Amino acid sequence: MKILVKLLAIGNQHCSSHSQQRKLMIVNLGALLMMITTLVFWLLYLMINNPLLVWIGNVQMSCLVFVPVIYYLNHTGRLLAGCLLVFISAMVSTLLAIFLGQGTEFKTQYFFLLFAILPLAMLQRSQWPAQLLLVISNLALYIYLDVYQWPPNPELLLVPQSILNLIQIAVICSCVSSLMIIQIINERNSELGERDLEIMANTDPLTHLANRRIFMKLLQQKLQQAKSKPAWLLILDLDYFKRVNDEAGHECGDMALIQVSKLLSQHIANDEMLARIGGEEFAILLEHSDNIFERCDAIRQSVAAVPLIYQSHTFTLTISIGLCQIVPDDNLHTLLSRADQGLYQAKAQGRNCVVPSIQQA
Repeated sequence: MKILVKLLAIGNQHCSSHSQQRKLMIVNLGALLMMITTLVFWLLYLMINNPLLVWIGNVQMSCLVFVPVIYYLNHTGRLLAGCLLVFISAMVSTLLAIFLGQGTEFKTQYFFLLFAILPLAMLQRSQWPAQLLLVISNLALYIYLDVYQWPPNPELLLVPQSILNLIQIAVICSCVSSLMIIQIINERNSELGERDLEIMANTDPLTHLANRRIFMKLLQQKLQQAKSKPAWLLILDLDYFKRVNDEAGHECGDMALIQVSKLLSQHIANDEMLARIGGEEFAILLEHSDNIFERCDAIRQSVAAVPLIYQSHTFTLTISIGLCQIVPDDNLHTLLSRADQGLYQAKAQGRNCVVPSIQQA
């Protein structure tokens, strides 16, 4: 499975968007399916042991030389060339099978219907001229061959009708299954992409904590549950953070925020939430109210206990905490105001302390 994932991801480093990555994955998948389909029919022809079919299979196998070239083109960033080569090699292989003796006896022309659909999935919208050319050319080939037919080589008539019917079914199933596999993987990849975008929209890129947007959304939900499920809001601010940036630079400041976020995370249960809601400001939503003040003080002490060491600088990091309980009469504004009041008082009392809001019972 890991090999398959790596194979489908060849060339991803050259993609500028998730949409382009998804289309590249389909191109890589198309090359893989072409190789598998060719091998399966070659083995089937060997089992039937008809000289004409074996010869056709051998000729089609020579088209697989394009597969590593496709992956090489994608690996080196020539994504459009790789995509076009998938279609060229697949179309050439199919035409060879028809013109070298199979004719339209096996309904091989149905592959051109598949090739007419795939440009929409493999090529970007900005590449519409190539899309249009591939769609029209494949539809034209299908219509011509299906309407006017192409006679099979007489040697093919030596194959029992039951075997001919089996190959015909295999061709149709191959077209349908290839389309289904591409669609399923495409949909799965699209879902993963949407999930990644949602995670990015809700995550602070530096600390990988929840960001202000998602925290406020959850906090609003907790306000609606205040009567049945008590919870506590903590607003935390890193003390003298400007001094860290001024003395050691912003990279050191980033390291301080990352270190504090990891220390805070150690005190958060699975059903609780920690977020970075501002520059050096964090917020915690605690569900478990037993010994709440002891918990808050343990959080404060854990941050102060671990010095930040950066190059020749050593800093003792501390945090100030404003604490308030979420009550049924709260709204988002009043709740945040009460927590901020506690934080301001903590700053006024010398920092590195926990102060509950004055309205709290």
